[in-house]
Amino acid sequence: MYPAASVERGVLCATWCNWLFFFDDMHDEELRSREDQSRVRRQIDHALALLSGARQPTGEVDALDRLLLEFRRGALDLVGGAWLDRLWCVTADHMSLGVLPAVRNWGTSRTPPLREYLSQREHDSGVLTALDLIEVAAQISVAPAVRDSPAVLRARRAVSRTVGYFNDIVSFPKEVLRHKNPNNLVHVLMCERGCSLAAALREATELVNAEARELETSVREAMGLYPHDAAVQTYLQGLLEWQRGNIEWSLASPRYDASRG
Repeated sequence: MYPAASVERGVLCATWCNWLFFFDDMHDEELRSREDQSRVRRQIDHALALLSGARQPTGEVDALDRLLLEFRRGALDLVGGAWLDRLWCVTADHMSLGVLPAVRNWGTSRTPPLREYLSQREHDSGVLTALDLIEVAAQISVAPAVRDSPAVLRARRAVSRTVGYFNDIVSFPKEVLRHKNPNNLVHVLMCERGCSLAAALREATELVNAEARELETSVREAMGLYPHDAAVQTYLQGLLEWQRGNIEWSLASPRYDASRG
């Protein structure tokens, strides 16, 4: 999903994505997380402290922490502390606005209302953290005023929602039928609408397509606003590539196969 990255920068991006997958899987699939939410909060605080450099490991370091520390060292070497500080903020939102609400819902077997879930899903997918890596992979720097412009913010949000909603469709058998996890768009729609699985799948697909159209519209608008800024053009193209790459990977990956352990 970072096709222009050098080997060194591609490895750094992969290190982050792998760490995020492993960390999130602890809370998406382990019953201990469902039953001990304070443990999840401690793990999140620990991870954020390692990422920021506020905490230095002592004694034996477990594999997940080693992976995060390896990423931090590489990021500081390649892109510097300012970029890493920005990633920390996006990651903190991922944890507090996404992971923690999802764990609370699962722990209490609570199905969130649709509007609440759509906002939660934007953050708990972790996609917004991965989009910051586009700058790392492409060796570009997008000005803060551009990153925070309405069109670019809408585009980032649309990527996150498209990917998150599509993931909920392909992972429904594993997440809901096997793990009994209520944090899934298809399940939320079935409960909110009182509808069949087929009807919920149709509406979920419509939501995916609506966000995909929003991405195209927002990228087109942003490209028109910054036609001579090569870094911005590269970043916006990266958003499109990330969305397409993730969807194609989700269709092919055994990760969401409910028959696998």
